[in-house]
Amino acid sequence: MACTRRAFLSQLVMWPGLAVLSAGLGCGGAMLRCSEPSALTTSQSRMRESLEYADVSPHGAEKQCGGCRFFQSRAEAACGGCEILGSAVSVTGYCHSWSEA
Repeated sequence: MACTRRAFLSQLVMWPGLAVLSAGLGCGGAMLRCSEPSALTTSQSRMRESLEYADVSPHGAEKQCGGCRFFQSRAEAACGGCEILGSAVSVTGYCHSWSEA
């Protein structure tokens, strides 16, 4: 699919909560990654797998890393840290340890 302005804007309309990440969106819907999987330690990778971390929450805006008590804000608006995962996470991410802030 060609990357057209219409395709890009239609994604923003479909996902208004992700407008902050618009620089990380492509026409294919690829999201900005806060940490490169190959840069994670074995322990961090296993923790993410066991808690089924995802860069985009399957629960929508109700349960996202940005609203979790373990989320640590960073200057980079789209990313933050996680006390449990011990690595950078997406504001829109989710894992099974999510707990309301």
